[in-house]
Amino acid sequence: MKDLHFNNLNTLQQYIDKHKVKSLGYGKDGTCFLLDDNSVIKLLYSDYYPDYVLQFKDIDSSSFIFAKNCAYVGNYVRAVIMEYAHGTSLSKCKPLNQKINLLSDQLQVVTDSLNSISSQGILIKDFHCGNIIYDEISFKIIDTLPYLYLSGRNYKEDNLYEVMNRIYSFLLEDIMKYREIAEQYGYVGDLDKLANPSSYLRWLKSSIENLTDQPITTLDDAEKVLQKKYFK
Repeated sequence: MKDLHFNNLNTLQQYIDKHKVKSLGYGKDGTCFLLDDNSVIKLLYSDYYPDYVLQFKDIDSSSFIFAKNCAYVGNYVRAVIMEYAHGTSLSKCKPLNQKINLLSDQLQVVTDSLNSISSQGILIKDFHCGNIIYDEISFKIIDTLPYLYLSGRNYKEDNLYEVMNRIYSFLLEDIMKYREIAEQYGYVGDLDKLANPSSYLRWLKSSIENLTDQPITTLDDAEKVLQKKYFK
């Protein structure tokens, strides 16, 4: 990837139209397109200063995708360029048939990455499950432009509540609808469970197996044995 320079917005749009493979969606900052070099370009709705949109360009993360380059119109940035995240947004494809133990390890990579960027003063903003992409191998968090940076601060707790509460809420909603499970094995307000999905989800799996006297492998298994137990 490299920076691009254009004389006006029309020539930038023509470049995107020429190299566009497909549209990826839009948000409050701009519209994303997959290009034929396998990069993603987000065409922004307004002008930005490069110091703002590229403030995280030197941060390498296994789970968070940050803008690495820009497309300039004059002295201002009108698009950002970043890595393409393969897969589907979590909000559109809940992995109910994925092995719980594998999910727990994949989410642990997310929390480890989250801890790393938090210690560098990054505050995650506007996260939702539409902004996390899953390809059955790993999770990638996109739409990081709204994040804030304050040097010397550590936002681990804030970021865990922002991200992991929402992920757990989405993934575990069919399990936590059972009052006994939510009360005894829930995660809300428990920083240790938010920070350690590898151990928490394994413990939750084991607890449900002990409670129902049934083996489970996936989230779908868990919901089915709980339904059988509580709605005989």
